[in-house]
Formats: sequence, C-alpha cells, structure tokens
Amino acid sequence: MASQELDFTLVEFEDAWPAVSDEWFQLFGECEDPCTAYHPVFLFAAETLRGRTRPSHLVLGRQAGRLVLGLPARIEERWPGVRELRFYAPPYLNHLAPLDATPGRRATAALLRHAHRHIGVATWRVTEAAPGLLAAVGEPAEGRPRLSVHLLESHCPVLHVPEDATDVTAALTNARLRSEIRRHWRRAEAQGITARVVTTDSTEYSLRQALDHLTHLHVLRRDSLGKSSTWSPSVQAFHARACEAAQQYPGCLSFAELLHEGRVIASSYGVRSPVRFCGVQAGWDPVYANCAPMTLLIQQTIAWLATERTPYLCFGSGSATHSYKDRWTETNTHDVALFAVCSPAGRAVTRLARLRHLVRQNGPAQGALLWLTGPDGDPEAVADARHAPAGSTPPNR
Repeated sequence: MASQELDFTLVEFEDAWPAVSDEWFQLFGECEDPCTAYHPVFLFAAETLRGRTRPSHLVLGRQAGRLVLGLPARIEERWPGVRELRFYAPPYLNHLAPLDATPGRRATAALLRHAHRHIGVATWRVTEAAPGLLAAVGEPAEGRPRLSVHLLESHCPVLHVPEDATDVTAALTNARLRSEIRRHWRRAEAQGITARVVTTDSTEYSLRQALDHLTHLHVLRRDSLGKSSTWSPSVQAFHARACEAAQQYPGCLSFAELLHEGRVIASSYGVRSPVRFCGVQAGWDPVYANCAPMTLLIQQTIAWLATERTPYLCFGSGSATHSYKDRWTETNTHDVALFAVCSPAGRAVTRLARLRHLVRQNGPAQGALLWLTGPDGDPEAVADARHAPAGSTPPNR
C-alpha cells in the first residue's frame, strides 16, 4: 500500500469521538492484534479525565473512505509552530500501538514516516510502545524518521493459554506450581471458597460493583504490606466509566473473583481482545493468605480464557522482581520508548532541547562538548531505559 493511497486527518478528541466511536469499534475488531489500551471503552472513559491526562486529538487514517487506522494522541507545541505527537496512555495500560487494519501495519509506517506532511507534527513520542511498533516503522533510512529507541527495564510475562479448557493446570510447565495450585484449591474448597468470572452486568451484580470490591481489596492488600495504594480516585473514576461503557461491548472487561460466604475476598481485573487478555489490577483480603488467592485468581482467569479461545494472557508490566508472574511462563515482552524527528524544524528544536538538557546536567563547557560530539537523540529519554535481558522474546503486538 503506497502512502498516497491513505488519507490521514487530525481531529479534536472531544468533538470527534462521539461521531467516530462506532467506526472505531469496527476497526478494533478488524485489527489482527489490536492494542487493548485503545479499546473504545477506555476512550469513553477518557472523557472523565482532565488536562494532560486525556487525549487532545485522534489521528484517523482512511482508505477509500474506510477507517483503517486510529490513534488517540496528545498534540503539544514544543516551540511556536513546532508540534509533537505523543501517544495517549490510559491509566494503568500500556503496550501502545495504533489500531491498524492494514497488512503488516503499513498504515502505521506511512503515518509515522511522514507525520509532518500528513498531520503537521514535527516529532512524535511514545514511552510504552508495543515492540511490534518498531518493526512497523522500520530501521532508520532515507525517508524514514530519525529514531531514538530504548528498551524498558520493566517487563511483561506473556502466557500462551492452553487450548484444552478441561485442565489448564496440566499444561503448565512448572511442576511445582502445578502441585501448589491443586493444593491451594483443595484448601480453599475445604473452607467453602468458590470462584467466578464476571464479564457483564446482571440484575444481582454489576461490573461497577466488582470494581468497588477490587478497589477495597487492593487497598487492604497494600495496607498489609505497609504501602500506600497507587489506585487513585481519578484512576478509579476512569475505570468506573469504562465499566459503564463496557455494556456496549460485552466480554471486553472481566473480574475474576473468589468468594467466601457470599463475600468477595479476592479479585483481579483485566481487558480482553480476541487475541489477548491484559491484567490491570488485583487485590485480596490478607486474612485468606493461606489459600494463595493470587495464584487461584490467575488459574481461574486462564481457565476462562481457554473457554473463550483467547490465545495470550499478558500479566501486566512491572519490575523484574515480580517473580510470581515469571513462575507461570518463561516468555516476556519488553515495551520500548520511541522518539522520532519528522521534519527539519523538529530536528532543530530537538537539538536545542538536547543542548539545554546537557548544559543543565553538566555545565556549559562540558554540556556543549557532549552536544557537539554525541549523537542526536531524545532529550527526554526515560531514565530507566536498559537493554532487554538476554533471552527475552518480545511477541509481535
């Protein structure tokens, strides 16, 4: 597909989203592996956010009038007349990439290689991009943006969900984990603990109620560790709005729950696309620690995904110290931070910003020397960027 066959437009989010939401959902379903962070429930939820925490614009790509690319973004002016596109990151969601229904994400490549000509931005930036985005853009070459790439230290274990839903535990490669799961279930069942997965509202229970239980249990668990909760009121409001919007898209959000005597004692929350499930948040009552609630919730989620024929479970990004996730799978994906310059004006502003950054850090003389001798790059490069550990295998998202 040649780039001239595509028509890209930049529209204001607040004005355009209600009119384009149905097309957006259709696009989400047409993508081979859609970015779960850009499911329409989270764009409806973004309407509750304010300021820099919400998208300012939507990038829409059409071919013969059909929507084939969608990207929520923030457009920020780095210098008078010099604009930067920043991928929108919803609260607690990452692995970002445009929704792209074209083969090989060719619409994404066309947009990002020629962003200045298409939508008038001089630079673009994404701090938690799915690894497949780099493959879509390609290596730096003639006619392509100057890229600054960082592999992030945080990682996300990914489990291939067994096809046989009758006994998902048997498919796990960790023999010790298999034994522990069976033992914990026996202990839980002896105490009268039951499990369920909630995916839609009913007359007795709603996704919003499930979210309230999750929030309470998350705070309980954090308190037991002597830590404060990062699940802030604004984040709770965002996901509450997503739960309301999810009634239009049954099965996209889910809560795996453990119950004792009718009371929810453990809960985990996530979002599902046809290809993968991404964990968002979890919590449990420390009183029931002897049953290993998190282990049982994960096993219950895997069993549900197997019945739904969803092939991948992403445990959620975090530091490499989250060894409980690594017990379930040896496959990890590492998000990447990408920064690209798309025009001469963008390059000039980026070089000036880099000079200012180096002078501030190293003093005028040393900073100027580093600026003259060092390579061009992202002046806002993330501080914790590292090379991915040997043996990591990022799936193509």
